[in-house]
Amino acid sequence: MAGEPGRAAARARVGLLAFALNSAWVLFFERVLGGGASAPAPGAQELFVMLGAMVVLPALVEEWLCRGVLWQALARHAPRSAVVFLTALLFALLHVLGGWSWLEVPHRFATGLLLGLLRARSGSLGPCVIAHGANNLLAVLLHG
Repeated sequence: MAGEPGRAAARARVGLLAFALNSAWVLFFERVLGGGASAPAPGAQELFVMLGAMVVLPALVEEWLCRGVLWQALARHAPRSAVVFLTALLFALLHVLGGWSWLEVPHRFATGLLLGLLRARSGSLGPCVIAHGANNLLAVLLHG
């Protein structure tokens, strides 16, 4: 298909933009609050488990919930812009329920908006899962 390379490039840009936003936010607060001590490098087995728990599972479950189930329910009753906004808001608030800090809500919300725009443009959940997974993978690899 002629449009596939353009779509792949758009997905990559969304994933990179989300990662850059997340990284900038985290680095900002590391500078303001002071960074913690770094943990020792994980072994191969620990790395495999960590990648599954922090990259694959969250991308699948969170995207299925926010830009899958919730998206479909809201799309029946609300305009697309409201669906993007509300799913991004839920995405951000879900991270607070997991024990994360309220300081992470703004960049999680912005990431949710980007993923919602990707969902709206592609019409599919797949690109969102890939972009979310790529974002999480880069975070694990670069931020530990």
